[in-house]
Amino acid sequence: MKDMRLRCIIFLLLFPFVQVQADNNDIMHMPIPCLIKQLDQALEKNSVYVEQKETRINLLKKMLAHTDNLTDRLKLTTELSNEYQYYICDSAMKYIDESWKLVLREGNANHQANVMFTRIRMLLSIGMYSEALEILKLFQVNELSDSLKKQYYHCSEQTYNYLKNYAIYSIYREEYEQKSSLYLDSLLMITTKNSNQYSRTLARKLKMDGDVNGARKIFNELLEIYDIGTRDYSMVASSLSEVVTDIEERKRLLLLSAISDVMSAVKEYKSLRDLAVIFYNEGDIEHAYHYCSICMEDANFYNARHRSLETAQIQPIINRAYSQKIKEQHHRLLICLILISLMFVLLLASFLVLHKQNKKLNYTKQKLQDANNELYALNRELQGLNASLLESNQIKKDYLNRFMILSSSYITSLKQYQSTVYSKIVMGKINELKTNSHSTEMIDDLVRKFYQNFDEAFLTIYPSFMVDLNQLLRENERFELLDNNALPPEFRIFALMRLGITDTESIAKFLQYSTNTVYTYSTKIRRKAINKEDFNKRILLIG
Repeated sequence: MKDMRLRCIIFLLLFPFVQVQADNNDIMHMPIPCLIKQLDQALEKNSVYVEQKETRINLLKKMLAHTDNLTDRLKLTTELSNEYQYYICDSAMKYIDESWKLVLREGNANHQANVMFTRIRMLLSIGMYSEALEILKLFQVNELSDSLKKQYYHCSEQTYNYLKNYAIYSIYREEYEQKSSLYLDSLLMITTKNSNQYSRTLARKLKMDGDVNGARKIFNELLEIYDIGTRDYSMVASSLSEVVTDIEERKRLLLLSAISDVMSAVKEYKSLRDLAVIFYNEGDIEHAYHYCSICMEDANFYNARHRSLETAQIQPIINRAYSQKIKEQHHRLLICLILISLMFVLLLASFLVLHKQNKKLNYTKQKLQDANNELYALNRELQGLNASLLESNQIKKDYLNRFMILSSSYITSLKQYQSTVYSKIVMGKINELKTNSHSTEMIDDLVRKFYQNFDEAFLTIYPSFMVDLNQLLRENERFELLDNNALPPEFRIFALMRLGITDTESIAKFLQYSTNTVYTYSTKIRRKAINKEDFNKRILLIG
């Protein structure tokens, strides 16, 4: 079973790219589902096969238009009528008429007979049996050559066989069958044995005589000779389907015949119509309707009345079944739609309930989030406060340490100065003492040490103060910072402001400046600021 499925898949993959490359024996043993897919694919590609046929026809037409030779024109019109024979009957008749005009000009009796037999076969294809009989009556059989006799017997047998199939009353059907059988006997007598034509004629004779086993054996042998995609393969497969008893085997043969018909781009056939009937009986209405519709389209395209009538007999039945199936599908679809609508309503109701609950949950979550945000903000404030307290404590510690060191230094200096004064008085160096008391060197040295200690202490706490303050000034007004450990005199004022000392008099006393000097320095710096309005606020944010 796996091997069979694998062969089916491989064949379906290769089929769109080749026409007659597959081995007939492999095709014969393809699973029926694969053959159905094969046929559906061939029908989808029908336009490709038609285009190939039209290309051949157009080439023959161009050749015909460019030749004046009587023999060549007769050959080309014959080929064109053969191409159109199972494709478009009106066009086939047109070129048969052209051939008839040519053979009349030529005056060759054998060629005229060949054209007449071609016309008969065409008339049989379109169901004009009485017209075919009228032409057959024109022949004198004894005057015909063996090759023409073969055509005469074949056309006669075919005519009566078709009449038998369409005869309403049994008395006429038996008469036509007897005449068809006699012409088959005559055809067998003059046909070369071991030829394909002989085998096909013999198989038909055995079938007519009731020897279906013998007929089936010969048809099976012939099916291995012809290639799928040819008219001969289609006809042999169709004939073989009529002598098998197993319905699955008959379906397989009709599928093969229909595939070959599509590949050869013929519009006059019966295999696809017979398949439609089988699929209808099996309950596969979709395939039956599809195939029946194609049969009717092709019959109308070919313009064969008897094929249209044959299809018209079964089409209403299949159409009704297809319509009933569509109604059932619509009914099931309506039920499904109602169920889906109910499910949608339930889903919508569930969604609304969930949405309401979700809103409540979101409200609660928002409340929790707001509370968390407040706690987070409070925590940040506490952290900031702690940091400020720590910073403030650190500043106090640093300044207390430096104040104690500086005070100790001042005490030491005063002790030294007191000792010097005392020594001068004891030694009577009053004038020298007066001179020293008028000197500011000691005071200047103490102030310089004070500034140095203040700058170092402040920059330890705010190391980027000078750079940050400089950035608040316009670019062309900024100070050139040379010594990172010493503040410019103007910067010391704002350093004290950063420490929280904003009173001008306090700043002046602290820095040993005059009040006017403090005001002048601070005003000078503010004028250089990029943003004068909030300059003092930005000072407090440094560090």
